Amino acid sequence: MPTTDFDSFYDEQLLPSLQQLRDQSRASRRWLYMVIASAVLLVIYIYIRSGDYREDTLIDTPIVIFFILLIVSLGFHINSRNEFQVNFKESIIKKILDFIYPNINYEPEKYISSKFYKNSSLYRYKYDSINGDDLFKGVYKNVPFSCSELSTKIDDETIFSGLFFAARINNYYSSGTYVWSKENSQYADSISTERYRYYPMPKVTGLKLQHEAFDKYFTACSTYPAQAREILTEERIQQMINFCIKINRDISFSFVGGHCYVAVPSSSSLFEAAKDPGDKERIKNYFLNIILFLSLIDKLRLDEMQ
Repeated sequence: MPTTDFDSFYDEQLLPSLQQLRDQSRASRRWLYMVIASAVLLVIYIYIRSGDYREDTLIDTPIVIFFILLIVSLGFHINSRNEFQVNFKESIIKKILDFIYPNINYEPEKYISSKFYKNSSLYRYKYDSINGDDLFKGVYKNVPFSCSELSTKIDDETIFSGLFFAARINNYYSSGTYVWSKENSQYADSISTERYRYYPMPKVTGLKLQHEAFDKYFTACSTYPAQAREILTEERIQQMINFCIKINRDISFSFVGGHCYVAVPSSSSLFEAAKDPGDKERIKNYFLNIILFLSLIDKLRLDEMQ
């Protein structure tokens, strides 16, 4: 596993650049306060003037001034916020990557292919919107992978939000083996759900692995049970359980058509700046999230599936 000494990394490589980021964050917030103040003054003034309405005085100098101030401060806030976000990703996230494992391509404004998400059958509900950011792509231990934050919704209801991971494995593993968390079983509860609300997947057979701990956390099925048992070795099963316990989330896995997919749900943004961009605990979480997707390759021994 790549080097993971967070404390020395934070002190030696991040601290020198944090003051500039903090200054940029404060500048962005000052413009936001100006936006709020301008909007409040505009509303108050219009309310006061509404009691003295005359057609020739509906638009007067203070209204024009407050409106211009609102538009100008909003523009400066958006520009300063965008500049801060770009510098934050370059100064913090990119440096974390370079420290942990530099051979990763990082594209902050892109996200993983929707094709991977659908093929994985980890979250089968049809969605009407998909977005994400912070795309990481590279090769680790001879395993090509991509990973990003991803969010899918239908009618403003969240289907999945979190970290979505895809890695290329040998085409020998051409079947579909699905390991859903107990809270995330993707069996359809009716014919109509299967036909109209779910994306299709191949016909599967439930797996009985006779593993008490595994059965506590997961539901497994496969299009080809014999190959599923090659994939779900005792060691790989134990690592899946360990991931579930350690990160305390309803993590799900699938091995479909020469790819390994992993979905790690999260209720919060994984790589966005906090109010204080130098918040050490928040930065440590960024650090651990990057370690997490590399650990998936390590612990699941995906290099052995090449």
